[in-house]
Amino acid sequence: MSKQVFEQANEAFVDEKYEEAHEFYTKALVNDDKTDHRFTSKILASRAQCSLKLKNYADALKDSNDAIQLDETNIKAYIRKGVSLYNQDLKEEALGVFVRGLEFDSANEQLKIWQHICEKELTEKKSVPIAKSIEKEKLATNITPVHPLPPAKIKHSFYQTDSVVTIQIPIKGLKKDQVQVHSTDTTIKINTKIPSSGHDYSLALDLAYPIDSSRTNFNVTSSNIEIKLYKRQAIQWTSLDAQSTATKALPPVPMSRPLVEKAPTYPSSSQRAKNWDKLEAEIKKDEKENQDDMGDSNAIFQRLYRDSDENTRRAMNKSMASYESGGTCLNMNWEEVSKGRVTCEPPDGMEWKKYDSILCAFGWGPIGHSLVARLAQSQLESSTNRWIYNYIPTNLSGNLSAISSWPDIILYPDTNPFDYHKWQWSRQLHFVNIPDWNCEYISTRDCLNNRCIEGALKNYSQRLIDNNCDYVQQQQALFFLVHFLGDVHQPLHCGFKGDFGGNNVKGFFFNGTNLTNLHTIWDVDIINIRINRHFQSDVNLYYEYLKSLMFNQSLLINETYNDYKTWIDESVSYVCQQVYFDDNNIKLNVSLNFKLGEEYFNRNWPLIDQRLAQAGHRLASLLNQLAKNQSSRKLPPDTQALIIVLCVELAIGIFAALSVYLYKRRDNTKHDVLMSE
Repeated sequence: MSKQVFEQANEAFVDEKYEEAHEFYTKALVNDDKTDHRFTSKILASRAQCSLKLKNYADALKDSNDAIQLDETNIKAYIRKGVSLYNQDLKEEALGVFVRGLEFDSANEQLKIWQHICEKELTEKKSVPIAKSIEKEKLATNITPVHPLPPAKIKHSFYQTDSVVTIQIPIKGLKKDQVQVHSTDTTIKINTKIPSSGHDYSLALDLAYPIDSSRTNFNVTSSNIEIKLYKRQAIQWTSLDAQSTATKALPPVPMSRPLVEKAPTYPSSSQRAKNWDKLEAEIKKDEKENQDDMGDSNAIFQRLYRDSDENTRRAMNKSMASYESGGTCLNMNWEEVSKGRVTCEPPDGMEWKKYDSILCAFGWGPIGHSLVARLAQSQLESSTNRWIYNYIPTNLSGNLSAISSWPDIILYPDTNPFDYHKWQWSRQLHFVNIPDWNCEYISTRDCLNNRCIEGALKNYSQRLIDNNCDYVQQQQALFFLVHFLGDVHQPLHCGFKGDFGGNNVKGFFFNGTNLTNLHTIWDVDIINIRINRHFQSDVNLYYEYLKSLMFNQSLLINETYNDYKTWIDESVSYVCQQVYFDDNNIKLNVSLNFKLGEEYFNRNWPLIDQRLAQAGHRLASLLNQLAKNQSSRKLPPDTQALIIVLCVELAIGIFAALSVYLYKRRDNTKHDVLMSE
C-alpha cells in the first residue's frame, strides 16, 4: 500500500503538483511499516524535495535529517538538507553537509557544485570585514591631511561562448537607467557614475572583431554591469581591444552550448517553416529531481562560470564541456585538469573501458557509433577526409568517431547540463516507429512532416552541402548525419509504436537479476558480450573483423549512397522476423517478462555485425558522394582576391604558352593542329 501511494506521489511531483505530492508522501509515511529503513528514508527525502519546491525550508531540513538518520548513505537527503540550509542563509552549515555527503559519493557532481558555491560565497563574505578593518587602521594612522587620490582604476573583464562575448564591469550600487551603452559593429562605449565616489566612469574600445550591434544589450546587477555583444562569426577572442592582440579563428564545438541563444528548432533545408512538438510534458522523476536539486541549473552554472576566475573557467570547459570526460566530470581545479586528460566518471553501476579512438565509452551506443564512424573513415577518399576535417574540432585531429555520439550527448542533463532541454526537439529524429506488427514502413504514415530518422538523414545531407548554411550549421549537420546513419541500422530504432521500440518489452538476459528491456539488450548487452567473449575484450580486434566484412559483397551489393528508405525497410524486416522472437521462437510482448540467453545471443550477434559493417560502408559512400557534390564555399574577401589574381595569372600563362605553341606549328598542316587541340 505504501509503495503504491509513493508512486502516486512521484506522478504528482512530475506533474508539478507539489502540494498534492506532499500529501501523498505523507500518506505513504503513515502507511509505511518502517521495516525497510532505506525505503522510509527515500520517502522522507522525496517529501523534503516537495518542501523545497514549496519553500518550506524548515520542513525540508527536518525530513532530510530524519532520512539521513535512517540511511546515512542517502545522497539525495544530504543534497536537500544542504539546499534547505543554504536557502536559510546558513551557508557554513550547508557546506558541512555537502562535504559529509561527498564522503559517501565523492564523484557526485551536484554535491561538488554546491560545495564550490558555498566555499566561494563564504570566502567573499569573510573578505569584506577584513577589508573594512584594514581601511579603518589606515584612517587611524593617517593623521596628516593628504591630497585626495585619483579614483581607483576599475578593471573590466570578459568571457565568451561561440556566439556571445559578455563584458563585466564591477561597479556596485547602480541602476540600469544610470548606465549608457553605445555600440557600433566595431566599437563599444560605456558611461556611468561610480555611486561610492561620484566619479565619472567611461570605457571606450575598438573591438577586436565585428559584432552585430543591433543585438547588443546590457544588464545591471547589484555588483556588476554586464554587456552582451553578439559575434558576427564564431571567433575565439583573445582580447576585447583590437589594438591589444589579434584574434584567431576557432571552429566552435557545439557541445554544451549551441551557437544560438534561443532554443533551437529543427533546422531544415526546406523553405517552409515547420511547427515542431513542444518538449515532452513528462520527465522521468529521477531526472526531474536531479534538476530540481540544483535549483535553476542554468542560472547556477552560469553564475558559477561567470563569477569564476579564468583558470576555473578553463578547468570547467576542459573537464565538463569537452570530449575528454564524455561530459560526466566537472572539475574546477585548473592545476589538476591542466596536467592531462580528465578522468572519466561513469554512471552508477557502469565501468569505463578505454579503447583506441573511443573517448570514454560505455554501452553499445557510443561504442557502436564510434565503430561505424571508424569503419567509414577507413573508406573515405583523401579529398573527403580533407573536407570533413574542416568541421571537426581541431583538438580531435579529424577523428570522425570522436563526434559520433554528440547528438546523444546534447540530450541529457548529465552530459549537457547547461541547455540539454533546448535540444529535445531532436529526440524524434533518432528513430521511426511503425504500427505494431504492421511490418511495412510507409513514410506518409510513419514520418509525418519528415519528423523521423529518414527525414533527418535527407535534411542533414542537404544542409551539409548547402552554402546558404553557415559554418556551425554545416558542422552540426555532419555530426547529426554521422550519428543518425548509425541509428537507422540498429533495428529497434525502426521498431513498434506500442512498446516504444522495445523499451517497454522487459525481462532478464543471461540469468541477470536486474530487470532490463529489449532495446537495452540491443544497445548494450549483445555487443559487449560479443567483444568480451570473441575478441579478448579488445574493441580494436572487433573493428578489424568488421572492416573485413565491409568487403563482403553479399552484404553490400546493389547499393546506392542515399537509399534511406531501403535501410529503414531492412531494419523493419529484422524487427518483424528476428528481433522479437525469444529462445523458443515465441513472440516477445509487453505483458510478459522475457528470459533470454545463449540462444538469443548466438542468433543475433551476426546481425549486429552485419548492420555495423553496412552502416560504415554506407556512411563512407554517402560522405564521398556529398564531398563531390558540394560546391565551393564562399571564401573571405582577402582569400577570394588572392585566388582571383592567381587564376588570372595562370590563365595568362596558359594563353601565352598556347600562343607560342600555335605559332611554332603554323607551318604544319592546319588540320593536324586542329585535331591535336
